[in-house]
Amino acid sequence: MQPRKYFQIVVNVCLVVCVVVCLALVFQVPSQRQTALRFACAERMKQVVLAIHAYTELKGDVPRNSEGKASLLPLIDDRRIEPSDAKCTHGRLFVINPGLEVADVLDLDRPRSTTWLVHDEQSLHEGTYALFVRGGVILVYKVDPEEYREWLCEFSRGEREF
Repeated sequence: MQPRKYFQIVVNVCLVVCVVVCLALVFQVPSQRQTALRFACAERMKQVVLAIHAYTELKGDVPRNSEGKASLLPLIDDRRIEPSDAKCTHGRLFVINPGLEVADVLDLDRPRSTTWLVHDEQSLHEGTYALFVRGGVILVYKVDPEEYREWLCEFSRGEREF
């Protein structure tokens, strides 16, 4: 075989390999991006949980709004968390359990299964993954968006637990 033809074959094979690798990376990036967003969201939730815990220890009550329901707004107003940290990576505020009580946060001897914090229904990751904080632990669940929307309405009114 002539050296010139051999060189051309090697170049063509390298080009094909490069194209295949690039295509594989392009199609894999969205799933990696979603995983990274979900991880970043969990980190933000962790910061909110730590702020709720610190606030409750310091003030003797969970952060509450003017109606007496648990709320994230006092944490933001007191600069315990940045407004951007009280939101999912999709840009919507987390939803706190309006019935959250001091015992849910501080009674670590008796772990409770009370849900503290969840996603807004428009912030579901990849359309089906919701992050929850139950008993101070971050959990990821695959949910049906329609059922989740109904559950979230009841949860945000304090009528239903997960």
